[in-house]
Amino acid sequence: HPFSGDPPPMAPHPDACFGYRCDPRLSTARARAIEVPQGKVDLVDSDARIDLSGYAPAARYQGSLGACTAHAGAAAVRALMDMAAREGLFGGQPFDVSTLGVYQLTLDRTGHRGVDYGASGTEMLRTLARGFPREDAWPYSEVLSRDLPPLSAMTSRRVVGWRQVPHTVRAIRTCLALSCPVLIGIPVFDGGNGMASPRAFATGEVREPASGDELSGWHMVTLWTHDPKTRSFTFQNWWRGFGDDRCLGTIPEDYVVGRSNEILSVESVR
Repeated sequence: HPFSGDPPPMAPHPDACFGYRCDPRLSTARARAIEVPQGKVDLVDSDARIDLSGYAPAARYQGSLGACTAHAGAAAVRALMDMAAREGLFGGQPFDVSTLGVYQLTLDRTGHRGVDYGASGTEMLRTLARGFPREDAWPYSEVLSRDLPPLSAMTSRRVVGWRQVPHTVRAIRTCLALSCPVLIGIPVFDGGNGMASPRAFATGEVREPASGDELSGWHMVTLWTHDPKTRSFTFQNWWRGFGDDRCLGTIPEDYVVGRSNEILSVESVR
């Protein structure tokens, strides 16, 4: 699976799999500042917990494919559909996005059709902006073929709003306050503090790497919650057996803002 640099040792937990392509050219560290709407300033700048985890969909697992970006994007899209439907603004029944289809279409767009090459968050979102298939019409499989989803599996829906997010807690809180899920492409380290450690699988808690911990790979997850009191985010993973029954876990805010390559907010689906 794709890594940045030379292939490191295999992750310690057998269900850990990577797939995020860390391209420094796509770093969002210098993204344009996000203006906080006047009606959200008090919330964003308060010590209140901002929580969208009620919209985190049921757990879906990437298995042995490097399809973490597609899973992160599909989770955000499903949440936005559910939010819009709750407000009577969706104009249809929400549905699960085909993560396999999104991954295959992204690979095809980037010149890697049929190859488990991984993807960046930016390239995955560019795929979602062109449209996407339904999960029930093109279900997930860990067998990656050169076949692409047929037109009959595609929908008329597409992502019409997403943005790069500056690497600050306030910018991420602004996105969450606007009910926009946030995707992060982050490094995963070996050792007992890492996301792929047995301890993290059991507890869902990711910690800063200890001295001497080495890079295992790069991964993309979706942020749903920020808690200023614990200085942590709640995120959703795509590894079977990770965290709780929806694969939710926690990660320090310093880890997110200090180590992410891409931080991306998904804003609207039509």
